[in-house]
Amino acid sequence: MLARRSRLPARSGAGRRPGIPGSTSPRNRGSGSRGPPAGRRSASRERGGPRPSAARDAVVGAVSPLDLLSPRRRTTIITRAGGHKMKPVATAKDTRGAGKPPAEAADPRRVRPAFNPVTGLFVLACLYTVYFARPVLLPLTLGLILDFLLRPAVRALRRWHLPEPAGAALVIVALLGGITFGLYELAGPASDWLARASRSLPQVESRLRKVLRPVEKVTQTAEQVDKLASVKPGANAPVPEVQVREGGVGAALFGGTQAFLELAVVTLTFLFFLLASGDRFRRRVIALFSAPADRGGAGDISREIEKQVSHYLYATTGVNAAFGVVAGAAMWLLGMPNALLWGVIAGVTSFIPYLGGLVSAVLIGLAALLTFPETGPVVTAVLVFLVLDTLKGYILVPLVMGRQFTLNPVSLFVGLIFWWWAWGVPGALLAVPLMAIFKIFCERVEPLAPLAKLLEA
Repeated sequence: MLARRSRLPARSGAGRRPGIPGSTSPRNRGSGSRGPPAGRRSASRERGGPRPSAARDAVVGAVSPLDLLSPRRRTTIITRAGGHKMKPVATAKDTRGAGKPPAEAADPRRVRPAFNPVTGLFVLACLYTVYFARPVLLPLTLGLILDFLLRPAVRALRRWHLPEPAGAALVIVALLGGITFGLYELAGPASDWLARASRSLPQVESRLRKVLRPVEKVTQTAEQVDKLASVKPGANAPVPEVQVREGGVGAALFGGTQAFLELAVVTLTFLFFLLASGDRFRRRVIALFSAPADRGGAGDISREIEKQVSHYLYATTGVNAAFGVVAGAAMWLLGMPNALLWGVIAGVTSFIPYLGGLVSAVLIGLAALLTFPETGPVVTAVLVFLVLDTLKGYILVPLVMGRQFTLNPVSLFVGLIFWWWAWGVPGALLAVPLMAIFKIFCERVEPLAPLAKLLEA
């Protein structure tokens, strides 16, 4: 009887004490029935708060899986129901060596490198790509710089209800006309000066020997060494024949002309597409380097970068043009022939930092040697030019540019060497504009801001 009675299921509400929910009588306590029935179990959970397993899952979910698996941070999670704060408690295995310092303690004074070897290899790959891809990157870079210079003109024509493709074509035609006119005006003086220089080379050499007389002893010693090293042929020795290949100079000249024409065609074509496309292409490039949250303002960033870069390029071009005018006027007052040519040379070479003034001073000194029979006017012409170049570099440029567009001298010198190595003379001419454009771009794009700090003065 007792066994049969224990197998019977408990009735709903049977043996319950009145007024006490979920209680059981002594008859049902030993029958294996624990707690309230299934129908009332959910209600009691809602009234009594979350079950302990849910609290345990919440605490475990708040801990990183890597922390649970790490041998150094192995903890025992003590869970308590009722909303108490859960604290990790170290196990006995972790507290066993608590008094001993860790074997590899992190030194707070140690500076962690910001770049890993993969980043270094990527930078080296980019540098070699710039060097080997010169035929492709040089015209594209020239087109990009000219786009910053000519974009305001196309936008002004757009306000006059002229479409951007038509405005781009008109601006490029005007640019070609100005360059052609300038080359035509300078071709005559440049050819005359080269002809005079070729005829007057013996005179210049004799005058330079007087100035460089202390170096003659070293030259004589070198000549004696050459005589001792040379072997004179005997009387019956065959006389070597010298063959002159007439096509060498022509082929070299044609190759240079062909390369120049290819550069001009690619640059002007790329410039036309940039000017005709408006701000769409530039906005997409800036959005590519921006954070996802800032891509909505790529148009504003593009216009700000264009404004800053255009201001810098216009200011640099204006300063160099003014310096060329002043230098040409000074050479004209000193009696130098072809003053316009020397002014243009001084203005163009001013785009090359540190070396542009030196090149112009050497050329002006050679022209003065061909012009003046005495040494005094030659030295005067060179000194006047050097004084003007110094005033331009230390007074005029900081006054016009300001601190915002001033580059770090160390970074500028390193950039000049790199671009000269990569692209030759065109790279030296474009070194300062390229670094300034890159600095302005990095200032407006947040992930590249540390590079802008590196380039600024």
